[in-house]
Amino acid sequence: MGNTEIAQILLEKGAEINTQAGGYGTALIAASLRANTNVVQILLEKGAEINAQAGVHGTALIAASLRGNTKIAQILLEEGAEVNAQAGKYGTALEAAHD
Repeated sequence: MGNTEIAQILLEKGAEINTQAGGYGTALIAASLRANTNVVQILLEKGAEINAQAGVHGTALIAASLRGNTKIAQILLEEGAEVNAQAGKYGTALEAAHD
């Protein structure tokens, strides 16, 4: 069973999609940081807060930018991620892209 299947099971069992906890902040930020495109898409479809600010990485877009994940960054931007959000250790997505 992969991460995508586990995420789906947890959501079906009532996992709170926007809980903020730990270093990653939210599930969407964690999936963006770990470059898990399928989980990012599932979370967005299920109503994850795209601009939530939490954890070390700040936002999902900042996390994707830090890892150089163009595909996830593009998905997040198309879905309405705030390009100039300032949060977390890295400041903005543009600053994170230079790290």
